[in-house]
Amino acid sequence: EPLPEVDPEPWLSAFQAEMGELLQAVHEHWPPMDGSSWEGLRYDFLSRTGKVARENDAHWKLTLEKKVFDMLLQKINWSLAYIQHPWMPEPLVVEWDRA
Repeated sequence: EPLPEVDPEPWLSAFQAEMGELLQAVHEHWPPMDGSSWEGLRYDFLSRTGKVARENDAHWKLTLEKKVFDMLLQKINWSLAYIQHPWMPEPLVVEWDRA
């Protein structure tokens, strides 16, 4: 049986507002990205190939491909090494090449 159709408008507006706030926070706290657009941030940092694998049967690890602008990751003053949400039983370890 197919799932019922859902009107995306209620959550879409909230999502767009949150993304605007997130981009503003990135601009305020990461000077190299000041003035960038969502498209630039998405292209340079968020849209990349990665691989998820179990690390020694201990934790999950996300390894991301290296990109040209990764040297700017050294200027971030917050952690990019772990992702943990309340619904996750354990954190996801993220490997960014900061070299």
